[in-house]
Amino acid sequence: MRGCRADVLELMELNVMSGRVVHFEIPFADGDRARAFYQGAFGWSLVPIPEMSYTVVSTGPTTERGPSEPGYIGGGIERRSACRCAA
Repeated sequence: MRGCRADVLELMELNVMSGRVVHFEIPFADGDRARAFYQGAFGWSLVPIPEMSYTVVSTGPTTERGPSEPGYIGGGIERRSACRCAA
């Protein structure tokens, strides 16, 4: 029977997030300065992709499939875009 409470509960269970951080993005205004800071402060491995104004970040040991030890995540730092938000 469609629309019953069991269907709604099943859909809700499918949409629950794990609560773990699995990826991050950090904006920057000065790429060289940001890369130097995060690499020096946290020891992160960085792979710049200049043509995209993006840098891939590994917070710990990795393989070609991603982090190789529990607790480490990957992410990126990217050029901050101009915000044209209404005040």
